[in-house]
Amino acid sequence: MQGTILKVIRPLYGIPKAGNYWFKTYYNHYIKELNISQSTYNPYLLYLNNPTNFGIVGLQTNNTLLLANLVFAALEQEKIKKAKFLTKEREQLTPEYLIKFNGGIIQQ
Repeated sequence: MQGTILKVIRPLYGIPKAGNYWFKTYYNHYIKELNISQSTYNPYLLYLNNPTNFGIVGLQTNNTLLLANLVFAALEQEKIKKAKFLTKEREQLTPEYLIKFNGGIIQQ
């Protein structure tokens, strides 16, 4: 429409470096809001391990894989909602339910 100006608030998928933007946004969120640490072996693997709160987060492309106790899982969900991030519905791996992650299938 002539005379219309659009302002891009966030990078869209398909735009170069959109994956980098996604990673940086979520990485910073986990580090700052959940006090989680980066693995020395893999920058895409974050972890928190203390007596009451345990969580491992794998960040890959536009997917997040979470292994956590109930305390961390609830806190992570609360912080994601508070940050108003758009996320996929959380799925739970069970013997009957497989999870698709980054082009692969994870089964129990």
